[in-house]
Amino acid sequence: LLKPLDSSQLLRKLEKIVNELNQAKSKNREAELEKRLMQQSKMAMMGEMLAIITHQLKQPLSAIPLMVARHIQDIEDFDCSKDCLNSALELDKKIDNQIEHMVSTISHFSNFLKPTINKSEFDVIGSIKETLTILEPKLNCGEIKIYLDFSKTALLVYGYQKELNQVLINILINSADALFERGIKDKKISIKAYKKSENIGVVEIEDNAGGLDEKIKERAFDPYVSTKGDKGTGIGLYLSQKIIKENMGGDIELEDGEEGAIFRITFKIKS
Repeated sequence: LLKPLDSSQLLRKLEKIVNELNQAKSKNREAELEKRLMQQSKMAMMGEMLAIITHQLKQPLSAIPLMVARHIQDIEDFDCSKDCLNSALELDKKIDNQIEHMVSTISHFSNFLKPTINKSEFDVIGSIKETLTILEPKLNCGEIKIYLDFSKTALLVYGYQKELNQVLINILINSADALFERGIKDKKISIKAYKKSENIGVVEIEDNAGGLDEKIKERAFDPYVSTKGDKGTGIGLYLSQKIIKENMGGDIELEDGEEGAIFRITFKIKS
């Protein structure tokens, strides 16, 4: 069985790598440390994903014993064996549905977390939808309303889809955590995806959490600067920008919206 990740232990590992990276004098040494840093960041994301999986499976797992208990009560109340049989068949069908849902959930998360080895052509809008499906338990738990405004045509890119998913997860979790921590009553996140020009696509993610402190906003994408204070590692946004720049020929910008922060991702698309 997988053991829960110790967040404090993971943070200590990240801090150790950060210190070594600050002291690195050669480019090869720096590249090696950045690779280790990215691996630790992915471990942190897996911890978040495991928490979401646990939440997603709680409901069907708790529903099964309740259904069995009700079935036992039904058997005690029935005088007719035909009624008992029908009740048993109905219970069997309900349990099968719950188990099928759990298997589907585990399979979905497993495929989502598998690394992408080769570049491929994919639709950015499809990546957004897949990421929202994965984060649905966290977003629903916080009663966060999601507003979508997508281009009618696909935004096709050639790259590593799982890495883009990681970027989207980082940004959406940042927004969700800000909404939770600041106690926003009517929480919302708006996501737009559109074609800016023949070869440029844009994804905008905007929340209503009130925005970032000006000092943090100016350095949000610098390594080891966290938007979450002591609770964050300061690695997510730094690596997100690195992924978009190096693998999608684009960039990430952060600016203030009317009610909160706006993350704007620009990238090259296939015309």
